[in-house]
Amino acid sequence: MTWEKAMNKCSSLEEGAHLVFIESEQENRAVSRLALGVSCLKKAEWWIGLNDKDAEDSWKWNDTPVNYTNWNNGEPNGNKTENCGEFKRWKDDNAWWNDRRCSKTNQFICEMDAPAKL
Repeated sequence: MTWEKAMNKCSSLEEGAHLVFIESEQENRAVSRLALGVSCLKKAEWWIGLNDKDAEDSWKWNDTPVNYTNWNNGEPNGNKTENCGEFKRWKDDNAWWNDRRCSKTNQFICEMDAPAKL
């Protein structure tokens, strides 16, 4: 599924759902274990909510600024042609980030905020 279609699919699942935002090393490892646990592929990619579609090299989670990154060595490297972020298993149990053309077909990871308790 393309990045845009994955975004739409996540938001159609439940109110407040979106492509996953990864905001710490701890969260990156947790999402990595979850994603890699459901895939038998040694090399697999998943769309995450990261993009620089509005301004080159100004990465954000939808409209939220990025405070943590886990780019693979040499990434992001796509200039104006690779504007969407993917979570990619390289060789170990931790997934790294890569910039990719938004039209590429990938798996995707959705999340939603826990409902507030009254």
